[in-house]
Amino acid sequence: MNTRQLHYVIKVAEERSFSVAAKKLYIAQPSLSQFISKVEKELGYELFDRMATPLKLTAAGEVYIKTAQEILNLEQAMENRLRDMGKSQYGKLTVGVSPYSGLIPSVLKRFFDVFPNYKVDIQDSVGTTERLRLLEKGELDLCIQPIFDTLSNSKFVVDEIMTDNLLLVVPAEYPINSELMCQNDGGLPYPMIDLHMLDLLRDVPFVMVNDEKHLRKNVNSLFEQAGIEPRIQVVCHKSEGCLAMATAGIGATIVQLSLIKYREPQPEVKCYLIRQGYVGNKIAAVYIRNRYISKAAQAFIKILKTL
Repeated sequence: MNTRQLHYVIKVAEERSFSVAAKKLYIAQPSLSQFISKVEKELGYELFDRMATPLKLTAAGEVYIKTAQEILNLEQAMENRLRDMGKSQYGKLTVGVSPYSGLIPSVLKRFFDVFPNYKVDIQDSVGTTERLRLLEKGELDLCIQPIFDTLSNSKFVVDEIMTDNLLLVVPAEYPINSELMCQNDGGLPYPMIDLHMLDLLRDVPFVMVNDEKHLRKNVNSLFEQAGIEPRIQVVCHKSEGCLAMATAGIGATIVQLSLIKYREPQPEVKCYLIRQGYVGNKIAAVYIRNRYISKAAQAFIKILKTL
């Protein structure tokens, strides 16, 4: 048995198709099918139910996949331990993050001061469920994301980093800023406005993330508490798009504080913290309990906590 065998069987199980798996593994389908058949013959068990559409694991296949993943995770842990024992600073860190994690660039600047020869792979294109699945599989070293109920599983270590509040972002050219600025507390990085002041924005065009996003649910709740219905003119898939639209003067938006806090000042917009009606998302570093976490991953988390 070798790791190539494990990877091949796992890929077929993931794709539930020999042809799709073969394309992603960059080998011919007949070769892959023959390879899997040879593995099954050596084991004395069929791993896949070939009569099922799509392809389905047998009971033996379920055991094989679970064990194969454990073996690969142990191999990765061994490599990390050996690397940490030596003086070499070469390695790779794979981090899953929410798409709006604006704090990551600031973390990387400081991380590369300590690990200049490391490669960091930031995975920000998948949702929470897929991100946690990749973490369990060992394809991610850790995740940086909001704390949801799905993280209550005992297999996860949830290391709280910060609370991410909502930030109202208004194009600087909008006259409404004079009214908002007149009623702030002062002395804060961003002016603080009360929830009821959102009523001043009743006729202001807004740019929002789509309804499926957790952020949108929080923003909707905020406006419901304020008793107003925002004038939504543009809907974007990501928070970054909303911020770009606000910067271009298209409309006001509400995004996570972390998206803009660690960026260079943007004179094109004015930003306001909202005092009432919303308890910010708690952000955590998440990794697998009892799985070795490298010195690089530990340093990454430590830097996050100091921002």
